Amino acid sequence: MTQPSRRSLDQHRTAVGVHRKALEQAVASAIRQWHEGADGNVLIGKIEQQFFPGQAGDERDENQKRD
Repeated sequence: MTQPSRRSLDQHRTAVGVHRKALEQAVASAIRQWHEGADGNVLIGKIEQQFFPGQAGDERDENQKRD
């Protein structure tokens, strides 16, 4: 197996950093909204949908199948 190129690693690191920064900003915004009285579960759901698509819905589907 060949090693990834330095350019490829740099691009990956940049993409991860951009994603992390966007997630940090979304969480900070959600915390501000929560302090202002917004429903925390709704805010968490929005973050899950935006940054972890498919995962939150899959978990809910599994819970419904068990019920």
